Amino acid sequence: MLGGKVKSSSSVAIVGAGVAGLSAGCYARMNGFETRIYEMSNRPGGLCAAREKNGYTIDCCLQSVDGCQDPNPYHRMWRELGIITTHEFSCDEALARIEDERGHALVLYSDAKRLRRHLIEIAPEDRDLIREFTKAILRLGRRRAGLPRPKELMTPISVSALAGRWPSLAWTVRRWSGVTIEEFAESFDSPFVRSALCFASSAPDTPVLSLIQTLAWMHRRTVGHPLAGSDAFVRTIEQRFTDLGGEIDYGSRVESVLIEDGRAVGLRLMDGRIKRADAVILAGDSRSAVFDLLDEQGEDERLTDQFDKLRLHAPVVCVAIGVNRSMSDFPASVSGTNFPLAEPKVIDGRKRDRIVVRASSGSADRATNDPPKTVLFVFLDASYDEWVEREGDEQADQEAQRDLTRDVVEALEQRFPELSNYVEMTDVVTPPMWRRRTGSWNGSIRGWLLTPETLRLRIPRRIRGLDGVVLAGQWTEPGGGVSRAAISGRYAAELVCRDQGKRFNTQFP
Repeated sequence: MLGGKVKSSSSVAIVGAGVAGLSAGCYARMNGFETRIYEMSNRPGGLCAAREKNGYTIDCCLQSVDGCQDPNPYHRMWRELGIITTHEFSCDEALARIEDERGHALVLYSDAKRLRRHLIEIAPEDRDLIREFTKAILRLGRRRAGLPRPKELMTPISVSALAGRWPSLAWTVRRWSGVTIEEFAESFDSPFVRSALCFASSAPDTPVLSLIQTLAWMHRRTVGHPLAGSDAFVRTIEQRFTDLGGEIDYGSRVESVLIEDGRAVGLRLMDGRIKRADAVILAGDSRSAVFDLLDEQGEDERLTDQFDKLRLHAPVVCVAIGVNRSMSDFPASVSGTNFPLAEPKVIDGRKRDRIVVRASSGSADRATNDPPKTVLFVFLDASYDEWVEREGDEQADQEAQRDLTRDVVEALEQRFPELSNYVEMTDVVTPPMWRRRTGSWNGSIRGWLLTPETLRLRIPRRIRGLDGVVLAGQWTEPGGGVSRAAISGRYAAELVCRDQGKRFNTQFP
């Protein structure tokens, strides 16, 4: 179905104007629902947002977007949301760069054949294992998969049919889905690769299959970052939603979901307003939504049991350093450069012997970087409770942020001598700040950790015993990320269509 605005019938209320909420809103409008989004902030995006400070653009969110080109399965979704025809993407040449104290580097190149040559060059003794690994990347890269349906709407027959389309991949999936990156690293004979590969992900118990799939999409050049940045990216989806006839109430914090006779019938806002709707989509942190917005009426043992057992991506503190120089000579990669400190430092109360730094253009004109400016981003795992305690004393909190910034700059100077001479801007975002801006539990910006146990796990999107509520957001998709957030919004709208007896339709702008 193609076209613009869609005639409305029943109504949907969405909590949160992040990527998931905006996506859910777009698909709800495509299917004729009167749709309104309620957002506590005065702008869209949630975690996917950028801001200006002292002439620098601080944009640490969109490291990569899956599906900027075909045949990535997310490509169709981004076309439907208006992204593909609006934004230009740049595909990085590497996923990550890991250095050792002697200056040697392991680079996870996007090109699988280049990666193979590079790894064999630095670890010829592991030639066979390297070839097996890169063959898996190439094999998954050849797969052309469509957008899957929500797990709740898939039958055993459809699951078997989907698996039957790719019998040649079954062995690859079985081989790598139960192996963690740390276990994979330990299987190398090369001491350098064995030690470096553990840092290929922020969590060493991430499944190798996830790494292989990411590299497979990068090999096909279907993963990139939008040159216009996070804010323009989100504003495009916002515009798509409003063009379809959707409405957004900014500055509207939701207090609770209205429930009558076991069914959600709308929202109660913090200012006392009542907003009735035929369905409610909670597009944010699923844990906070269940415990805060649904209270006891949303108790579901399946969910609460998972919330107790699932591991969380560690809360992080983000330090942004703006320098008045171009760093075009700094090797670019999606995840950044992981380098060792010659002298370990205690930063934010923890001994650090390594730092991961990522560089981004700091200019408003990101495409030309004119005048030359760079923002360096350093993310450090942190204690949510300690930063909350500091906030009780404004002076102590400010001193902690200044100390943290100083220590990070000193650590970066071990890799970039005299960096402090170029520093013009510093900025710190602590875990409590993430929580206040987005509502994310414990300030975790990635939600649940992806492990071999959770690789195929999906958080239930419906609440057992409560009709009319659907959960969306990266917290329903372990591993997180902007593409998972957006697809969760699409899934939520599809589930609402099923509940309302509608056939799910999509359209391109």
